[in-house]
Amino acid sequence: AYFATFAVFFFSALYLQEVAGFTGYRIALVFLPMTILMIASSLLAGRWTDPAVPRWSIFIGCLLFGAGLLLTAETLNPDPAYLPLASALALTGIGIGATVVPITSAALSAVPPARSGMAASATNTSREIGALTGVAILGALVNAQLRSSLTSRLHHLGIPDTFQSIVIKAVETGGVPSSGNTKGAGGSEAAGEGKLVQEVIHAAYNAFYAGLHAALLVAAILVLVAGAFTFVMLSRTPRPPAPS
Repeated sequence: AYFATFAVFFFSALYLQEVAGFTGYRIALVFLPMTILMIASSLLAGRWTDPAVPRWSIFIGCLLFGAGLLLTAETLNPDPAYLPLASALALTGIGIGATVVPITSAALSAVPPARSGMAASATNTSREIGALTGVAILGALVNAQLRSSLTSRLHHLGIPDTFQSIVIKAVETGGVPSSGNTKGAGGSEAAGEGKLVQEVIHAAYNAFYAGLHAALLVAAILVLVAGAFTFVMLSRTPRPPAPS
């Protein structure tokens, strides 16, 4: 869950900034419904979930979480409409809130009160590991998919191999302008660099989307598998007795 959570936050925001040309303010507006509903669903999950039987909440939360990731992957594009994208992210937020709170409750209820600190530490550690591995592994996936897709598109455009490495390096280091800056006084068209440069830039955008789509798809599959695993493996168990 944490693996996928940090993936959608990090890579989707990066795509909106670099490719869609969104300002920080517009990105915040897109993520605002997700944040609000994540908090609301966390509060409701905490009130309604029986810590001893968390599998239904986690299972439903993972279903919503995975569905939101898939919808986000489908609605992201170089010029995304606000309502579909915000709705997809909002569904993701509901799923996150409904998933992570029961996970913490289940961990705390599975041990005697005297060991609640150990359970809380375990959940905090899992969150940090999920954040670290999510950004690292999915970042590697995005980069590999981006390089593969961009190399193929550059070959299709007839770009010599010597310049392909320069273009790929520029994309990986942020040297390619966002879509909001490809025209105008400082853009490549004004510099007279012609149609080919614009095609290379658009190829970079498409390659980034291919990598982002793959990352969101992998994250969605992992979340759905985790939900199914939880539903099967967790069963109603009595609370452990407090130590005498």
